[in-house]
Amino acid sequence: MSLVPRHGLALCYRNAQEYEALGGRQFALDGAVFAGFRVNRRGDSNSDGFEGELPFGIEYHHTPEQAVSRVGRKPDSMLVNDDVAAYVWRFEACSMHLLISLIDYQIYRVTCFAEFMESELFR
Repeated sequence: MSLVPRHGLALCYRNAQEYEALGGRQFALDGAVFAGFRVNRRGDSNSDGFEGELPFGIEYHHTPEQAVSRVGRKPDSMLVNDDVAAYVWRFEACSMHLLISLIDYQIYRVTCFAEFMESELFR
């Protein structure tokens, strides 16, 4: 479900029966399961921007160094090119991705996905 243009928010659902990691749990037999969310800053993906609180107290205007400081540890993986960087932290129940503009030196997008999505996200 995309609420990106108006609210800077995308909610992601998946068919629970397609994920072995969810096997045997009652809700997995019922169909769709919440898999994660993405929030965009104003202007990213033609969005009016998400105005709520971000994980770990991160704010869109934070530099990459400030974001790392807020999370409390270095990212588990990073991909950096000429104009953007992607930082990924893995936690017990989810992974969090930051998309960072190296031109504006600020955060554009924050995405969090449930642990069962790992195989789909990191092939």
